[in-house]
Amino acid sequence: MTEKLAGRLLADGIEEIDIDPAWGEDLPVLLEVLEQHFGSAVAGTLLTPSSQPDELRAALLNRSAELADLVEKLQGIFLGDASAIVIRKMHLDHLDVDDRGVLLYCLAVGMGYPTGTDPRQKQVVWPVTARAKSGEYFATYSELDSEAEYHTDAQYYPDPERYFLLYAVRAARCGGGENKVRANAHITEFLSETPEGRRAMKVLQALHVPFRIPSVYTDSGEAQEKRYTFAPILGEQNTLRWRKDTVEKGLAELPEYDHPDLRDALEMLESALAEAPHEVRLTLEDDSFLVVDNHRAVHARTAFTDHDRHLLRIRFHDSQHVR
Repeated sequence: MTEKLAGRLLADGIEEIDIDPAWGEDLPVLLEVLEQHFGSAVAGTLLTPSSQPDELRAALLNRSAELADLVEKLQGIFLGDASAIVIRKMHLDHLDVDDRGVLLYCLAVGMGYPTGTDPRQKQVVWPVTARAKSGEYFATYSELDSEAEYHTDAQYYPDPERYFLLYAVRAARCGGGENKVRANAHITEFLSETPEGRRAMKVLQALHVPFRIPSVYTDSGEAQEKRYTFAPILGEQNTLRWRKDTVEKGLAELPEYDHPDLRDALEMLESALAEAPHEVRLTLEDDSFLVVDNHRAVHARTAFTDHDRHLLRIRFHDSQHVR
């Protein structure tokens, strides 16, 4: 049985842990494994998904006992009731960004199947910096400095990844950019307390709504390409698929999917997102880390003005994902 790493409960479903600083010392051997696997030198921020991820996972975990131990401990926590894990110090801040990306990539491979963020370059280690274009370009939250309301990642794709991780290279120095996390169970519990909320849950389970895919994640990456994913907002076992702006944009461009019952249900959902208990608010300081079960929690971020803020994000399916 996987050993559970003792942690501090920040809220129901969200834990904070400390880790052994030694895990990053295996960078040279992990780089060697990656270079042998991909057949060339690698750069952390340019890594793409492996065509043989199971083989790569086995090789990485076999070469680094420290990585294998960290993977086992994180997975053990998620096997319990946790929907998010916070690590205040990853002990990587002495490394350059590419080397940090290599280690985070290896951690994601150890836990599952990393995915390419965009369909063109398939970049796994995604820089979260304010860089949005203007005009008709439909920006995603990772390109903006404005508030990112409660949402789940990749809700605009048919098969959203089970997990994502965020690592802070440089936190915002302006006092903004605060992260918020809440387990989905508290959202559905809040809704189930009233007849109106229970009706809303039925509507959100039954209706397929159009999620507009942000421009950067379309095949072309250009503003003129409009793509959608059609799916219910609420799934089984407290699974949520939600981001207000992708739904609103989808409904505005495809009004035949709009409906008064849906609007009532969305209003109830937004009330639950604002008022449900057990919210955790935290600032990801330099060298801190957050990994979230994207099927069991929602997350948000406050606005910021410091455009030197720099995070790295990786999305990945869990190790049981059918490929």
